[in-house]
Amino acid sequence: MKHGIHSNSKWLVAATAVVALVAGGLALGSNMGFKFNAQMNAAGTPLPKGDNWLTLPDNSPYNKANILCQQLGLAATGPNTTRGLVGRLIASTGGSQSYTCGSSTVAAFSLVQGEGVRVRNPSLINGIIVGSDNPNNSTPIAAFGTPLPKGDNWVSVPYHTTAVKASDLCTDAGLTTTGPNTARGLVGRLIASTGGSQSYTCGSSTVAAFALVTGEAARIRNPVPKSWLPSHF
Repeated sequence: MKHGIHSNSKWLVAATAVVALVAGGLALGSNMGFKFNAQMNAAGTPLPKGDNWLTLPDNSPYNKANILCQQLGLAATGPNTTRGLVGRLIASTGGSQSYTCGSSTVAAFSLVQGEGVRVRNPSLINGIIVGSDNPNNSTPIAAFGTPLPKGDNWVSVPYHTTAVKASDLCTDAGLTTTGPNTARGLVGRLIASTGGSQSYTCGSSTVAAFALVTGEAARIRNPVPKSWLPSHF
């Protein structure tokens, strides 16, 4: 089956596990295990330049924001404005949570399986991510709402996904593909190095569908709620 990883990805694969990985005492699934080098762009202006939306493994040792700060080596000293930051968007309400690296661990929020996370850091960094996909993990997709960003679901796209392009993700998640463009599903990505973005309306020409980038979370909007069980190879 075709692999969803692209050779021009900025997420360089360090190793693909065919045996169990063990990280932080956590045993990870055999053929679903992997390890990759996550390169993240430096924070910039204007926003959202430097907002890196990161896919996390379903199973990993990174269960809280402060642990991810440590694993990625995000800046944890100095003024808050020059430290690293980990954030999440709560799609059902449009609210958000954020944690400044080096702050009290009491304030660190829990990471949610299947959700992408936003990472900012004052300098470009490379961090190693290990974990495994869970082929039985379903990710809820909240319905599109107003005002934005309600209904913006930043989802972790599994490392072992069979989806190669945004149009594949529309199909795999069962997003709405007919009717006016404003009533269809949408798949998007943020280009952290520039602050620009790409988006694809489900049901449009597949020629216009952008390639998914390994290690990047994708933004999904849909007019009705869904439960997505990603396809794996």
